[in-house]
Amino acid sequence: TVSVSSSKLSNINDSAEGNLASLPLEVIPGTAAYNENYERQFIAYQHGGNSFEVSPSDLSGINEVAGGYFVLNYSDDSAFSGGLEPTVVPSDHNPYVQLSYNVVSNGDGSGSIYVTLLNPAGFKSAATASANSSSLSNLAFQLMYFSNSTVTDLKTNFSIDSVNSYYIGMDGSVLAGVSPVMTHYEDL
Repeated sequence: TVSVSSSKLSNINDSAEGNLASLPLEVIPGTAAYNENYERQFIAYQHGGNSFEVSPSDLSGINEVAGGYFVLNYSDDSAFSGGLEPTVVPSDHNPYVQLSYNVVSNGDGSGSIYVTLLNPAGFKSAATASANSSSLSNLAFQLMYFSNSTVTDLKTNFSIDSVNSYYIGMDGSVLAGVSPVMTHYEDL
């Protein structure tokens, strides 16, 4: 049994929650089998050779950003090893950061990746930061891919749709003059 105590713990002992101050725990002996798919999702959080970073072009004079919406295009899905689609992960692992993405094939080997990156508390400068906000320097995400193609080929395979990609201010408006830039890991 794990005992938990906190001034923020409101233990109401209702039937749906149970007793939150005392959590039963069962330790099962043995060694788990290797799970490649489980490990792959955490490898994606590591900067490595098979990734692009998407970040703002210039945030001079901007202290707060809510997030952004991005459209990334690829021209040849045969470059993806074993048919594994690209993965998108946030650069900041603040629990308030919300990232969702969808890979949509056009049926001819090309396709688009639609990405939404938000923090309701904002990505902020040190002067405007709050407890749940992220740093402006973390207003970025990684596009990870699994491929045997050369980096040169992959740099031409992926592109960002600058017309339909934008950053969002804390009031929900599109931030003028700030555009996303996609940089391969080897060029960072």
